[in-house]
Amino acid sequence: MALTDNLVFYAKLDEASGNRVDEVSATVLTDNNTVTSNPGKLVTSAQFTAANSEYLSKTDNAQLSSGDIDFTWTGWFYLDSLGAQRSVFGKSDNATVDEYRLLILATNVPTWYVNNTGVQASTFGACSASTWYFFCGQYDATNNLAKISINNGAFDTVSQTPGIDTAHPFNIGANNGSAPYMNGRVDELGFWKRLLTAGEITQLYNAGNGLAYPFSTPSSFFLMF
Repeated sequence: MALTDNLVFYAKLDEASGNRVDEVSATVLTDNNTVTSNPGKLVTSAQFTAANSEYLSKTDNAQLSSGDIDFTWTGWFYLDSLGAQRSVFGKSDNATVDEYRLLILATNVPTWYVNNTGVQASTFGACSASTWYFFCGQYDATNNLAKISINNGAFDTVSQTPGIDTAHPFNIGANNGSAPYMNGRVDELGFWKRLLTAGEITQLYNAGNGLAYPFSTPSSFFLMF
């Protein structure tokens, strides 16, 4: 199986400013409140400033919806500050219903939500500022498990009720266009409607160097900050 199999969305986030476009289907992510850019894990990343309420968004569509199916999200994030909740990305109503969502808690621990059930990356622990982290968030529909791994480490899992498909918009850097906002960078965000294998996750992590779409060879253009 190729890494591109069942890949439905991949945003390199290399644009300097304005709307961003994903590589798989040219889905346009709308720029809200002037999302800027900074050096990324691979080339360039989207830079979000919480004080300016910056985020990227896309109205609900079939491509970015999940439901009670196997799926995997991966990508990189970088925190400019610590000690506050930060929404990295997701589909949520900012109240009680999370279709899926990656949230950094005020304790600086990444937490993955599927159908309102969260699993903390307790095996990894708290993040530091000014450091790139690779995350993998999955939903195993057969076993009703939400799973999160940081930096290709062991998965933390939680049992839950079946996954859901909501009408919520997709956001990067905010929760349904509201706080908590991201304060930092997001890069190389991908969505597969299947479970990636351990070997595929290791390939994407690439010993901490990252691997960009179309995943043919490791990129030589990565920056570490």
